[in-house]
Formats: sequence, C-alpha cells, structure tokens
Amino acid sequence: MDWKRYNNNLKKRFSKENLHREFNEIRKDTTKRDIFILLLLPIIATIIELLPSDFQYVLRLNVQNPSWWQFLTSAFTHQYFQHYFNNISLFLLLAFVQLVIASKMDVKKRYFYLLGITFFLLPILSSAYDVLYSAKLFTNMQTICGSSGIVSALLGFLPIMWMGYFSKSYGRKMVNLKLMLISMFYIGLLMLITYAFSTSIVQITIFSAAIVIFTYLYRKDLRYALKGINEALRKNLILYYILITMPIFFIGTPLILFPITLQQGGSGVDVIVHYIGAIFGCLLSYMFFRNLGAEKQPFSYHFKPKTGRFLDRFRM
Repeated sequence: MDWKRYNNNLKKRFSKENLHREFNEIRKDTTKRDIFILLLLPIIATIIELLPSDFQYVLRLNVQNPSWWQFLTSAFTHQYFQHYFNNISLFLLLAFVQLVIASKMDVKKRYFYLLGITFFLLPILSSAYDVLYSAKLFTNMQTICGSSGIVSALLGFLPIMWMGYFSKSYGRKMVNLKLMLISMFYIGLLMLITYAFSTSIVQITIFSAAIVIFTYLYRKDLRYALKGINEALRKNLILYYILITMPIFFIGTPLILFPITLQQGGSGVDVIVHYIGAIFGCLLSYMFFRNLGAEKQPFSYHFKPKTGRFLDRFRM
C-alpha cells in the first residue's frame, strides 16, 4: 500500500474545505421552515422552563387530581434544569439526524406529520397510563412531567427510518412487519434484562444473543445496508457517520431509557413511559414508512456502486 498517497487522500477527505462542501450538501434540502418546526418543542419547553415555579406546577400532571390540559402540557414541563437540558439536547440530536435522513428520502412532509402526531397523541396516552395505573401503584406520587416519552419515541423511529433509507435507495421494500416486531421485542427484552437480572454476565449474554438473532433474521436486508454505508463513506463523510450512528443509538437504547438507578435528581424515572414511547415510535414510524421502496425507483441520492473486491462481497 502506498501510505503517502493514503495519508494525502485522508487529509483531503478531512480538510476544512471538503467537510464544508459535504455539510452544505447535507443541509441543502433543509429550509428555515424545517428548522422552525423541529424547534417547536424546545421553544415551548424553554418558555415553560423560564416561567415561575408555581405556574410550572400547574402545567405538570397531577396524577391524583389531574386537570384536562395537564395531559398535554406535562410533556413540555420539567422538574429541574438538568432534566430539561438532558431531554431537549437528546431530542435535538435525534430530530436533526432524522431530518437529514427524511430529506434524503424526500419524505420530509411525512416525517413532520409523524412528529406532529407524536407531540399531540403520545403525551395524552402516557399521561392516561400514569393517572390510571402509576397513581395506584405509587400512592405517594403527586406530579409527573418531562419530554422523555417523546424522546423515547424518536429512539423508536431510528430502526425504521434507518432501514427506510436503504429501502428508498435500492428500491427494495425492507421496512416490513418483521423489522417492527424485532425492534419492539428488542426494546422489551432489554427493559426486562435491565431490571430482572442483577448479574452483568447474564445481561451481556442475553444482549449479545439478541443482537446475533436480529442479525441472522435480517441478514439479507443488512447486506444492502452495509453496501449503502460503504457507498456513503466514499461520497459524504457526514452522511456516513449519521448512518453509522443511528443503529448504535438504537442498540444503546437501554442505557438511555432504562437506567439502573431509578431515582435521579430527587425524582423518579418513569421507565414504563419510556417503554411506551419507544414502542409507540416503532409502531407509528412503521405505519408511516412501510411503503418505502415499493415503487422500485431509487431516489436522487442513490449511489452507483463501483467495481472492487470489497464491494463485490455485498453485491447481490
């Protein structure tokens, strides 16, 4: 291998000019209106965070004696600043990554409808659960609030949108019922092993087995994903890292949604609402994106594979 030539190519790929060009290529399909829509939740949550504490308390869900508006407003209210910061920062990260993928798939309108339904419907469903069940299980509980249910739903979007990208790219219907069920089963299994097994060895064993089984069951479509990721590596580094990061985030879901310590910052973590949000995200995103690839036409960012020994491994 010509190491000098390799180093020069590497420096060129990571040069400021090249990264700026690739970033502009990523954001060219994103408008100011798109950014504003994504910032609606952070803007509302920030305004509420700046309100007096007595007013914030009225907006939180009182599980013992709820008011009708609290079923919605509780999702935009937080217990303390760190609670607010963690939820909003993770929401922004996931939402902007998904906006890039939705733009590349030319389904931005569909994605915004998905977000809108999630913002409105999920808080009502999770609040109803808390009033009907959590209030009876935890009689000392008074109020519940936070955007973590919505953030959990965005984590549930990840496997569907990730595979949807390759479905649209290669004209192959890979967003199917099997993918949705595997993703939902994975979330439930990881929640179970986090709290049912105290031994780390058992947790790691079950977790590893789940990854192996998923890889085997979805092995044919994963070959297309590997092919698309390799093409992105040659075309756009930012898109490449987005495609790499999305499944890693989803695999790491238990670290985000199901912490071992359920008492944080003086308040409890509602892991059941996290679970409901993630399952809701998998189900709703499947309903929105299940037809991707059915038209058998590649979209505009489709890569033309080049010949080469490495790519030949993934050629169908």
